[in-house]
Amino acid sequence: MKKPNTAVTVYIERYTGEDYEEHELGGIPELIDAIKLQDTGPREASRAIRKKLKYGTVHRQLRALTILDALIANGGRTFQRTFADEPLLERLRIAATSPTTDPDVKARLRELFAQWAREYKDTHGLQSIAVLYKQFPQRKKPTPRPVSTSGPSQSSSTPRSPTSPPSTSHAGSSSSTTRPASKSVSEGSGWRSHKKSKSKTPAPFNLEKEKPQLNQTLANASVSTTNLTNALKRINREKERPSQKPEIVQQYQTCKQLKKSVQRYIQHIESEQWLGSLIHAHEELTMALEMYEIYDKPIEEDSDSENEWDTPALQSEQLADRTARMSLKENSPPPPPPPPRPVEKAEDDNPFGDEYEIDDENVKWKEV
Repeated sequence: MKKPNTAVTVYIERYTGEDYEEHELGGIPELIDAIKLQDTGPREASRAIRKKLKYGTVHRQLRALTILDALIANGGRTFQRTFADEPLLERLRIAATSPTTDPDVKARLRELFAQWAREYKDTHGLQSIAVLYKQFPQRKKPTPRPVSTSGPSQSSSTPRSPTSPPSTSHAGSSSSTTRPASKSVSEGSGWRSHKKSKSKTPAPFNLEKEKPQLNQTLANASVSTTNLTNALKRINREKERPSQKPEIVQQYQTCKQLKKSVQRYIQHIESEQWLGSLIHAHEELTMALEMYEIYDKPIEEDSDSENEWDTPALQSEQLADRTARMSLKENSPPPPPPPPRPVEKAEDDNPFGDEYEIDDENVKWKEV
């Protein structure tokens, strides 16, 4: 079902732009008037604000929160009862807890949650907004994928050299059935490949020798993570994707390479002096890479699409509700006839009763 796109969406698009300061309230009266002009106004405003919180830049997200707070306070009873649908509430919860959310947006959300809890805890229709402050601490951040911190013995417990001789011997045995003369040659080549693989065994990890490169890797990881995160925050997800910008793609590839280097150091280093910094760098790189993958997802394939909440189950429920109402209307019995009007009982001693009425049609009255 196509969602309405009227002046409400146009106003919110305009008032969340760069021309307006973060806490500016200009244009809010016009937006409220546009919302009140149509029954779908509150839900359309809710959807437009939700999409700004998910796809907008940091400035647009902060402006959307300012507009939302102003609408809650001044939108009227009808708006308060209908705007706070579950999609908007869930978007507010996710924005407040997601590691990809800008710290300024998180701080603003925490401030608004506390304010709404104080002001609207007893307001009918706004209880779901008021309890967001209580739900905020209960939502945990997604934990990064665990990184193996085992020593080099585990990482090197599956070397490539043992797998080479069985394959070569198998090749030698299979070739011996067809070409017996080549058996000795195949065995000789297998011995040489086995010896060659043994000669390629990596040298033991030397921390003192690797320290300069280790420090450089940690510094590069910090800088690359910050560059990629800031570049992603500046992108307008409603109009472009990170993969369309070569400089962001290059930063993404750099972070991937640095993550591999950090993982290598984590596998070989057991010193607590270095493990803390390495694990922290690995977490930051992982979050930046995941942020890129989330931002690069097309809006058409995103879960927050136009028809996200028009699921088949919801449509079936709405259809069943309409059908039930029609069947009730068709099968309802006819209304009972109205009760007869009470008739006043004539009184015998009433000289002004109807039985004393005189028919004056044929009576001529004398003019005085």
